[in-house]
Amino acid sequence: MASYRHLARTCVMQTIFEIEFNEEIRSSHKDHVVPEPKVVLDKILDEFAPKLTEKDFAYDTLEAVLANQKEIFKIIEKFAPDWPISKIAKVDRAVLEIGVYEIVFNDDIPPVVAINEAVEIAKHYGDESSPKFINGVLSSVIMKNDYTALEAKTGIKFKDVDLINKAFIHKSYLNEHRDEGIQSNERLEFLGDSVLELAATHHLFHKYPDQHEGQMTSFRSALVKGKHLAEVAEDLGLGKYLFLSKGEEKSGGREKKYILANVTEAYIGAIYLEHGYDIAEEFIEKFILQRIDNIVEKGLHIDAKSQLVS
Repeated sequence: MASYRHLARTCVMQTIFEIEFNEEIRSSHKDHVVPEPKVVLDKILDEFAPKLTEKDFAYDTLEAVLANQKEIFKIIEKFAPDWPISKIAKVDRAVLEIGVYEIVFNDDIPPVVAINEAVEIAKHYGDESSPKFINGVLSSVIMKNDYTALEAKTGIKFKDVDLINKAFIHKSYLNEHRDEGIQSNERLEFLGDSVLELAATHHLFHKYPDQHEGQMTSFRSALVKGKHLAEVAEDLGLGKYLFLSKGEEKSGGREKKYILANVTEAYIGAIYLEHGYDIAEEFIEKFILQRIDNIVEKGLHIDAKSQLVS
């Protein structure tokens, strides 16, 4: 899938480049005819990707980029304030248009995939400075993740964008962004783990007044074990927001249980810092602790400690 999509993106970039080049000519020669976008894309696909069978991705991407082009230009100018659209090289501009579309308007493509693809295309078709420029602009956009869907599910909004972003920065991401002063989510994970354990302990203490300490410890271990927290992350779609290295992305990092469990704890840590313990506890009650009845009924608490995801 990745190879055909890369080829499709490249053809879309060339199409956008040719369309904008023709529009420039028409601005000074009114009789110049600018061909329809689909006609241009068909020609480029026939020339550069004649064996590409999955062409719908290219058609859909081109149509969506052009439909959102005005808004995309505004976003590019916002995150590249020193570069008016008219001053950006046509290849770089076309690559940025696709990248911004995929980051901001396409929920099906992880933002890190969009930026990695854009940089690869820039390496082959731009000049020497293009990859760094593309990476810089899209990295700025990517750090403005749209958490609307997550906010709708949890009912929790963040004013501190840097804090919520940090909850999703996996340590692997730092390997490719060493000079950007970015921190991973590990400290938030440490904090969230403690908040979660306290909330779980408080909940179990009051829910089971007749249970002994050993039994409640088993219940708590089952509630906070990695597999369970990973399921919570999957239900909330937390994996979508992760910032990962290229290698971790390719290895399926967004679906790895231990990464998802850790990001759940980091997210709890961020909630605690922004909103305090009460809101963090409400989140934990709603999305984690309410599963205790199912855990007890199915005996999932038995030997829970030995089932922790490492």
